[in-house]
Amino acid sequence: MSDYINIECLSLCKQYRFRIEDANFAKGYIPNKILLDRTRNIHSYIVFCRIENGLLSSEYWNSDDFAVSIRALLSTQYSNLDRPLFFLFRDENNILKSIEGTELRLALLNNPSLDINRYIIDNSISFNQLAICLSSEL
Repeated sequence: MSDYINIECLSLCKQYRFRIEDANFAKGYIPNKILLDRTRNIHSYIVFCRIENGLLSSEYWNSDDFAVSIRALLSTQYSNLDRPLFFLFRDENNILKSIEGTELRLALLNNPSLDINRYIIDNSISFNQLAICLSSEL
């Protein structure tokens, strides 16, 4: 997974001129990839995922604890990070997609039995759309 994450980071940095770095303070459910703004402040956190056999995988969970880990990441974002949290993955067409953690949290609050994996895959947007907004903020 770490090779995949490094390749995606390099691609984003090159294509969009983003500054993505490791968070040396990351532990537990604090994501270890951060997107920095022009002044090198943390703009947001990034969790890179992959789709394997129709399921999202990441360094933060395995197939057995997916829902628990997603909820823990969202809880950490809401209570500790005070910054956006983006989940990024490539779909079956190799298009980079993204969804923000707050959208997931609200969807889970509205429907606690939500199929989180399916929701992320079905409701993510093209990262190109997000990159335009992010570029103006950075």
